Amino acid sequence: TRRVAVGGDSAGGTLAAALAIEAKTNKDLPQPVLQVLAYPGLSSRQTSASYERYGSGHLLERSTVDWFFRQYLRDDSDRDDWRFAPLAANDLSGLAPAFIVLAEFDPLVDEGLGYAARLRRAGVPVELHVYPGMIHEFLRMGNVVADALQARAAIGRALAEAFLAAGEKAA
Repeated sequence: TRRVAVGGDSAGGTLAAALAIEAKTNKDLPQPVLQVLAYPGLSSRQTSASYERYGSGHLLERSTVDWFFRQYLRDDSDRDDWRFAPLAANDLSGLAPAFIVLAEFDPLVDEGLGYAARLRRAGVPVELHVYPGMIHEFLRMGNVVADALQARAAIGRALAEAFLAAGEKAA
C-alpha cells in the first residue's frame, strides 16, 4: 500500500483527482505516491475561457460535455460536490504529488491550469506539462502524434520515480 498511484485521462483524471482527495481524509485508503492527471475535467461549470476558445471544432465538444454531465448528475446541486468537480474542494493540502498533462487546444486546459495552481498554493508538488498544438485525448494518438509517445514516456518516468522513492522510504 506504500506504492499506489492513481491516474487517468479525461473523466478518469477527474476520478483520480477525487480519489486523491478522498484518500486524504479516509484512513482506510492509502495516500497515493502520485496522481497522474491527463486533461481531467475538474470544474463544476464550463465557463472558462478555454471552453469559449476550444469548445467546438477541437474533438471534445461543449455539447458532448453537456451530454456527459446530464448523464452523470442527478440534479444541478451535484455540480458543487468536489467528487464531481475537484476544483470545488475546500482544502487541497496534504495530497499526493501531481503529474499533470494538458493539451493546449482542449476546452479543459484552463481547469487543469487552475487545479495545478491551487495544488501548488496548497503546498502540493506539481509537475505540469502543457503540450502545444495538442487536443483532448491526444495520449491515445501515439500512431500519428509524436507528443503522445513523449507524454506517455514522461508519465512512465514519473511513476517509476514515485514508486522508487516510495520503496526507499519503506526500506
